[in-house]
Amino acid sequence: MWTVKLSFEQLMALRLAVGTRLTMIKRRMIRDVNGSDADFWEMELREAQSALQALNGAVGEG
Repeated sequence: MWTVKLSFEQLMALRLAVGTRLTMIKRRMIRDVNGSDADFWEMELREAQSALQALNGAVGEG
């Protein structure tokens, strides 16, 4: 496990980046009509949701 000190601005920027990634993943999942990459996008979605949840907890909104 890593410990990194971030300023509030850095933390909020990271949170925004993860939220943006989460939105992109959801859009790609919708576009994957035949479901050929469903397992990959499910894994990506879970990882991004977990990261966002951790960041929200760090900000105090968890």
